[in-house]
Amino acid sequence: MANIEDLGKQSISGIETVGTRETVVIAAGQIGNDSPLEVQREYWYSPQLGVNLVSKLQDPRVGVQNFEVSEIALTEPDAKLFKVSGKMKIIDLREGAMHKR
Repeated sequence: MANIEDLGKQSISGIETVGTRETVVIAAGQIGNDSPLEVQREYWYSPQLGVNLVSKLQDPRVGVQNFEVSEIALTEPDAKLFKVSGKMKIIDLREGAMHKR
């Protein structure tokens, strides 16, 4: 069973995030381990962006892994990045899209 801990709020690169730490203890003998293993996962989630900006894993089986989103730009992307060339064809595969034309 996991223990969930609220870490509160923190600003990362000027974006408000909400932190959560999840701790799981793998009992001795459960996976061939001689002693209990503690695995911690920590997430800093941005409600504004809908993604975790920081994710940390501490697991004695794999070590420490840290993932962090960087170079965040909240501005609109350049419209030319989405320009369709004459060699491209747009196909809308969303459900019901063919019936809306």
